[in-house]
Amino acid sequence: MKKKFIISGVFAVLFIWLAVALKLVDVRAIGPNESSIGLAGLNGAVFGFFGTHEIWDKITDVAIVLALATVVIFAVIGVIQLVQRKKLAKIDKELFALLGLYAAMAVLYVLFEKVRINFRPVLEADGALEASFPSTHTLVSCVTTGAMLILAKKYIKNRKACVAVQVACVLLAILVPCGRIFAGVHWFTDVLGGYLLSGALLALFAGAVEALGAKKKSKS
Repeated sequence: MKKKFIISGVFAVLFIWLAVALKLVDVRAIGPNESSIGLAGLNGAVFGFFGTHEIWDKITDVAIVLALATVVIFAVIGVIQLVQRKKLAKIDKELFALLGLYAAMAVLYVLFEKVRINFRPVLEADGALEASFPSTHTLVSCVTTGAMLILAKKYIKNRKACVAVQVACVLLAILVPCGRIFAGVHWFTDVLGGYLLSGALLALFAGAVEALGAKKKSKS
């Protein structure tokens, strides 16, 4: 349990270091409209290698909807438990922890839409610059599928179905972030930042779920 909280802290520190580096290290005007981009050598090289591909932008938009479907699944589970158990307090505590995870993800999503650390390598439809760090597609897809991975065994009793869901979650957590790079709509460090931030949130959530499990065992 403590290890998971430590891992969460490590991911958070690495994310902060990356954000600081993007403001201070190798900052050059390589973005659209001569926008300044941190770690320009690395980001420019990766972007130049993959280029832009609209099809990957569309693929990731579909894939993230599949990732968000896990949110709906857990919402349905919560509603069913509320109806059957008739008290909010009797809903699984893991679902309340999950709600906290989703809330933290939503707050960070909104925050980094406003805080501009790096700009996208492509312009918006109206020609404006758009904040790109961290990749919110990466954040959302990894947090939602990661939470499903953590809770799958508790809520999916059929072993084969559980494994299938877990494999699908892993694939989505790889497909969406990598697809954003292949599409050319994010810099490499945007996706890396999304992975680090989602890693911090998921490790914290995993620690909380483990703590709830230990508390339940001690009571029984």
